[in-house]
Amino acid sequence: MLGAAAGVVLGQLGFGLPASLPVLGVLLYMGWLYWERHPPLPSEPKVVLAPVRGQVLEVAEDRDPWLDRDVMRVRIGVSFPGIVPLRGPIEGKIMELFTACGMLGRNQRACRMHESPDCYASWVRTDEGEDVVYVISSRWPLSRARFEQSPGERVGHGKRSGFFYFATVVDVLVPADCQARSEVGQQVAAGVGFLAQLPRS
Repeated sequence: MLGAAAGVVLGQLGFGLPASLPVLGVLLYMGWLYWERHPPLPSEPKVVLAPVRGQVLEVAEDRDPWLDRDVMRVRIGVSFPGIVPLRGPIEGKIMELFTACGMLGRNQRACRMHESPDCYASWVRTDEGEDVVYVISSRWPLSRARFEQSPGERVGHGKRSGFFYFATVVDVLVPADCQARSEVGQQVAAGVGFLAQLPRS
């Protein structure tokens, strides 16, 4: 952000306003991306929210490769360029952060999920013991994830949980007995859009 601001000032001084307009556009776009919005808190505590903004591409039964269980998978397509803030799909404790090859922090970042050179997964467990995993994948080799909470810490329902650069798709894996609250083609907003309903205890 500071580099872009300095570029605008230098462009204005050296080349005039027209030369600084592209850098100003980048600065405004980055400011819009990083601006911390506060969506309304969900009125239903057991609903799984969209961790990113995008379009629902698929709702299907699947197998969770990280927790080895049957799940319902809700796939969200992320619009180009895929620079998106991440929000907690449910309130709970972060159990682990994974790549397809292992846990983050052990030099394991390459994977081949959905033809992706990079993918990352966050496993969240609710206080009732329900497990939700959301997986961010990209076809861009320069993609990166930055999670704001570490394993053992809590993430809030719809609260900011990190940032991803150049995401392509996000898969949300919920227990197989969940009720779908989204359908293919639906546009969902991060931390607001309903994806599924956890079983009532």
